Amino acid sequence: MKRHAAFTLLEILLAGVVVAVLLALLFPLGGAMRQRALDQRSLQQLRQIGTALTVFIGENSGTIMPRAYNANAVPPGQKRFWTATLYHRGYLTDKRAYYDPRFAPFGPDDNATTQRIEDGTPATYGMRDWVKPGEVIHGDYTRAAKKISVISSPSDFFIVADSYWTAWKTQGYGISPGVNSANLVRLDKAGFAGALFLDGHVGRKPREYFETLGVTQGQYSDGQPYKTWSPESE
Repeated sequence: MKRHAAFTLLEILLAGVVVAVLLALLFPLGGAMRQRALDQRSLQQLRQIGTALTVFIGENSGTIMPRAYNANAVPPGQKRFWTATLYHRGYLTDKRAYYDPRFAPFGPDDNATTQRIEDGTPATYGMRDWVKPGEVIHGDYTRAAKKISVISSPSDFFIVADSYWTAWKTQGYGISPGVNSANLVRLDKAGFAGALFLDGHVGRKPREYFETLGVTQGQYSDGQPYKTWSPESE
């Protein structure tokens, strides 16, 4: 008679231990891979925004809208916030593209399927408040459309980036060193933030880049550095 091979209790326990060890080793790796994928997706969305802004600038004689107009001075055909202008005028109609996929409302912490891109306060990627050389950030200066030709180094001048509004404890809003200190550049855990530059390229920049802009591009930011926020800062 043939004897059927069978696993002993010890062998089953050992197999279970091996599987548990492998899962413990692979789980952090899977999380890291997922995070890298989300990082790349975020940069891709910044590229989408860059394409939309490039078309807008080209159709408006080299002029870009501000982060937000004063409520009583919105030009005809535009909306108060830059996101609303791009969305409602058809330059970028995918609402999710305005939101960092790593955070709510469309990231892993939230199951929201809709979000308003309009004249409210959208928690999106943040547009940089900036002024022409010789001006300062206050009053209506930051609420007027500006010619991008005044920027001498568009490849090193970020216009949109990961951002964080501490007043609402939510991701995204705007980046305003001289107007609202609660609007900060959001850093990831590695100390970097994704940014879209005025020449259309995107990249990740370290904390030092944003916090020294008051020196390297002071004429555009009232001599003030762009403050940053990271998950470790709370």
